[in-house]
Amino acid sequence: IRAKVERLVTMCDSFPPGTKVAIFGSSANGYGSPKSDLDMCLQVPNHSSIMNEDDTTGAGAMAALAQIFEENDMLDVDTSRLTARIPVIQFNCPRGNGSSEEDPPMECDLSMHNPLAVLNTSLLRSYAEINPVSRVMASVIKRWAKARDINNPARHTLSSYGYLLMLLHFLTYHQ
Repeated sequence: IRAKVERLVTMCDSFPPGTKVAIFGSSANGYGSPKSDLDMCLQVPNHSSIMNEDDTTGAGAMAALAQIFEENDMLDVDTSRLTARIPVIQFNCPRGNGSSEEDPPMECDLSMHNPLAVLNTSLLRSYAEINPVSRVMASVIKRWAKARDINNPARHTLSSYGYLLMLLHFLTYHQ
């Protein structure tokens, strides 16, 4: 999926050559589940910029990319979060040769340049490798928080990432 998205990015004139797509979040840090979405971000080369005085956040470039997604078989492309601090395109990517109940499309988020998320993913991956038990505990906590609807930052509660940080702090300071 990452390679497919990166190919579509190269088709968009709004992004300079060399723009890459990085995976971050639970799909890459070891704390995900089979139902986790795929979080990706665009990494624009250091010497390049897509920003201009009319599009300081990159939302315009992301809107152009969303149009390319729609034209190239991505499903349910949602641009409602392009005005966020970090613009995000949400979409579903078909897997394999098509969508079926056994192989449903993958829920994906593609955000604009987000280097901190990539670094945090690497850090959490290290914790997951050091203490595999933390993966099981994180899964339980995430389910518990979701069942109580207290893991939604849009509703002013902690994100799964916040709960994971609290778990790691607890495991670090308590045996």
